[in-house]
Amino acid sequence: MYTEKASKDPANFAQMWLVLAIAARDAAASGREVPEDHAELFLRARFFLRKIQMKQSVHGLKALILAQLYTLSEENWDLLWHYKTLSIGWAYKLGLHRSQKQMKLGPLTTEMRKRVFWSLYVVDAFSSAIVGLPRLLDDNQIDTEFPADLYIPFCD
Repeated sequence: MYTEKASKDPANFAQMWLVLAIAARDAAASGREVPEDHAELFLRARFFLRKIQMKQSVHGLKALILAQLYTLSEENWDLLWHYKTLSIGWAYKLGLHRSQKQMKLGPLTTEMRKRVFWSLYVVDAFSSAIVGLPRLLDDNQIDTEFPADLYIPFCD
């Protein structure tokens, strides 16, 4: 649902610029013309990523996962590691690795938390394999459920 607060959330802007940067980078890599350079789009995203780094949230974590995907495709290992350590620290602090049944949140919030966590898990495993460094998420600490096999609409 659209609200004035949501429209001013830096995480929304970071996500938007990151999606555009990833799309522009993929288009440029396949030889298609793009209206804007993906590096410029990523710089815009980084402006908003800096604004969210002090306030942990699931919404901000989605932006950090997108930032990892972009830096992975750019082979920027230092920045990838920065976003990776930050996002995994947030996931632990927000309790995303723990059973969501005990959180007593609404079903939509619970599903989103599980999906964000498991997305982060996949990015952690994949990026660790490519870079040759250990995974940061500890399987022994994870007891969150897998996401339900259902469709969640983006808006009401």
